[in-house]
Amino acid sequence: IASLDGLHLYTGETDRQTGAGWVSVRDVHNLRKVAEFRTHGIDPHQILVDGQGRLLVSNGGIPRTATGDKHRLELMDPVLVLMNPKNGEKLGEWRLRDKRLAPHHIAWNRPLAGDPLLLGIGLQAEHDDPMQRRDAPLLAVWDGKELKIPTHMVADGYAGDVAAGPNGGFVLTAQFANRVVLWQP
Repeated sequence: IASLDGLHLYTGETDRQTGAGWVSVRDVHNLRKVAEFRTHGIDPHQILVDGQGRLLVSNGGIPRTATGDKHRLELMDPVLVLMNPKNGEKLGEWRLRDKRLAPHHIAWNRPLAGDPLLLGIGLQAEHDDPMQRRDAPLLAVWDGKELKIPTHMVADGYAGDVAAGPNGGFVLTAQFANRVVLWQP
C-alpha cells in the first residue's frame, strides 16, 4: 500500500523462521527497502493507511511452520495494530474475544457524511470444531476506538476479501459458501 504522500510503499512480510511480522518501507522509485518495523504480531495479512498516514496492520495471528503450514492453533494471537509509519511505534491494538477469529483483509468506508470512517475486517475462523468454524462470524468492524462484530453473518467461516459497499457498508466474498455477503450499518 502507498504512503499518504506517495513516496513510499509498505509491504507486510513474515520471518519464516520465527513467524514475526514486519512492515517493510520501500522507496517508490526503485522499491529498495529504506526501513522495516515489527508489526507487533504474527501473520500480517494486510496493511492500510488512515487519513493521518498511520498504518493499520491486520495480523492474522496464525502460527505457521517454516514451510507456511498452520500449526499450534491454540496459540493464535490475532490483533489489529495501529502504527506510526516513521518509527514503527505501536499506537494501539485491538483484539476480538474469540482468539480463533483471524482478521485478514481490510477496507475503509464512511457510513454518512461527517461520520467517522469504519474499517471492515474479513475474518477467517480457525476453530477445531468444524461446526463452530462453519458458524463463525464473517465480519468485524473498527470505528477507531472499538473492534466489534456488528452482526452474526455466517458463511462457512471464511471471508476471502472485503470492499466498501453501498450506504457505508461492506461487501465480503465467501468462497467456501459460494456467495457474496453485504452488511450495512
